[in-house]
Amino acid sequence: MLKLFKFLRKNSVSLVYCLALALVPIISSSSISVLAYQYEETIRAFALPQWAVFFSLTAFTMAFAITPTTFISILSGYFMGWVCLPFVVVSYLAAAAISFFLSKKIDNGKMLGSLRSYEGAERVIDNLKNKEFQVVFYSKISPLLPFAFSNFLLSAGGASFKGFMIGSLVGMLPRTIFSIWIGTQAYQLVSISQEGMGFHTQAFISILILISVVGVFRLFQKAFAI
Repeated sequence: MLKLFKFLRKNSVSLVYCLALALVPIISSSSISVLAYQYEETIRAFALPQWAVFFSLTAFTMAFAITPTTFISILSGYFMGWVCLPFVVVSYLAAAAISFFLSKKIDNGKMLGSLRSYEGAERVIDNLKNKEFQVVFYSKISPLLPFAFSNFLLSAGGASFKGFMIGSLVGMLPRTIFSIWIGTQAYQLVSISQEGMGFHTQAFISILILISVVGVFRLFQKAFAI
């Protein structure tokens, strides 16, 4: 118990930042939905330069957990259709990169250093690092883990930038494509929250969560066993 309190005290800044990254997207998405509904006609009139500005801004809002990536994907699909896919992918990769380096700066290696001080932890961490792509992939494919929150954990956990970016690209692509599809199917903006949680959506989300949970469990099982 004393070790736990010592870990929490030593990583208090990182843990508070983590909590904020998990909670802010939930609070902000409803406010943005209201604004998008109020200015729907204006947004529909956007030309390419306006969309370029929009996706540049979302790279920062997603990095700082102001807007959830799933919400941006659905909104983009609703207003732009499938043409938004490359823009969404580039913006969330830019957001991931910003978040990765910001997390490194905030944590400054404290969390990983604290974990390595526990008996046997260094071996487990090294084993997981050898399967870096899988760790990032299974973390990113799950819709349950908030984007910026998972970025922080992976960055503070010692993931390399290359492995983090490749795993983020591949892991987030399935749910990004599905979220855009939800947006394209909505007949009006207010229907997204209702139509988006139909049977097919729930089934797909459940499959992604199952893949993530089983994948992470097997990775940790092997890491502890080796």
